[in-house]
Amino acid sequence: MPRITPFWNRIPSIFAYGLRLAPLGVAVLAATIMLVGAMLGLMPWLLLIVFVLIFAYCFDVLESSSQGDPKPPRLSLAVLSQDVARPLKFIGLFIFFGFMLGITANFGLIPLIIGLILGAALAPASVIVLGVTDSFFAALNPVMLVRFVVRIGWSYLVLYVFVLLLISSRNTVQELIWSVLDPQFALPVATVIWIYFLIITFHLLGYLVFQFHEVLGGSKPAALANSKDAAEDLRFADFERFLDAGNLDAAIAEIEGMIGNAPQDLDLHQKLHTLLATEQRGQQMIKHNRSYLPLLLESGRRRQAVQVVETTLLLEPDYQPRPAECCEPLIGALRDAKKPRLAVKMGDRFHQRFPNHTAIPGVYLSMARILCEDLQRDDLASRLLNFTAKQFPDHPLAPEIKQYQDFVSRLNST
Repeated sequence: MPRITPFWNRIPSIFAYGLRLAPLGVAVLAATIMLVGAMLGLMPWLLLIVFVLIFAYCFDVLESSSQGDPKPPRLSLAVLSQDVARPLKFIGLFIFFGFMLGITANFGLIPLIIGLILGAALAPASVIVLGVTDSFFAALNPVMLVRFVVRIGWSYLVLYVFVLLLISSRNTVQELIWSVLDPQFALPVATVIWIYFLIITFHLLGYLVFQFHEVLGGSKPAALANSKDAAEDLRFADFERFLDAGNLDAAIAEIEGMIGNAPQDLDLHQKLHTLLATEQRGQQMIKHNRSYLPLLLESGRRRQAVQVVETTLLLEPDYQPRPAECCEPLIGALRDAKKPRLAVKMGDRFHQRFPNHTAIPGVYLSMARILCEDLQRDDLASRLLNFTAKQFPDHPLAPEIKQYQDFVSRLNST
């Protein structure tokens, strides 16, 4: 089974979800209705209608997201009106919660505070259960809610904190809007903002169900049931199992073994590189780069090779690539990527790292060109060329090096 990306690694996608055409259409439609209602004095009734329609769409978002669908449901009157029961049940949840808090308050302040904390903590679970089961009583069942939270584990706490951050962000943006705009303009804009945050919150809740569908014991989501890559997914089963168990050494060993059986598979190399970078294992990245970088350069993935070097340097600032044969094409790739200083750094003291290597003239000629043409350091270029010409007078590149020496000398004489 493919490893599902945790929701905390999809934050940009979660925010982008609400910016697609259908969610924005829902938000604009609701804002328009609210604006017209305010002008005609029909706000109380229109508020209820808009509330029901919006939450009908939000629960549809939760349901589709729980199936792994990355696209929001299409906007249509059928979608907005086909299930008004869940929004009404949703209202009922909060009425019941308020009723129970009122009873709890009779026993003192401490029980009331405990009730508030527990109610707020279980609110996301209650909404998810209502959206998945469509059962009002299941959404109120404390045993079912606690079981849900326990099965999700610490990830539920991460979800809860993120939901609180979303609510706080929404409130901050809305307060800013009301403070800078006239009320007649602030109302529709604030409505759009409110619905945007509402939709991405329900998308997040649905995605949590998708991410943890196995531990929740539900049916296989449609996005996985329709996958045509079952054989491809199966080969990563042990790797994913080690990752889920937090056994990183075993996961790395597993993917290294797979690379040993398929040394040209760049996808396997990328998976290992990403894992090592995420876990900040710089020395292991350096070791892996010895086989990964040449493959990237040979296959024409020069930009990806540059990214590998930059990622490695973040963990190992003194990193310089190996083997020697990959240095010259890597320097060219870095120059093409408009990173001349980094290109020079990759070739620095190349002759000391690889004494008498036949690649030295090519590496130093490339560096001299960068020093002269990109960095305007003709002095360093001339020094490098003089050294290379003296040490490798019979190399096939010797005539080209001599020609560039003369070119740099003429520059220095002008």
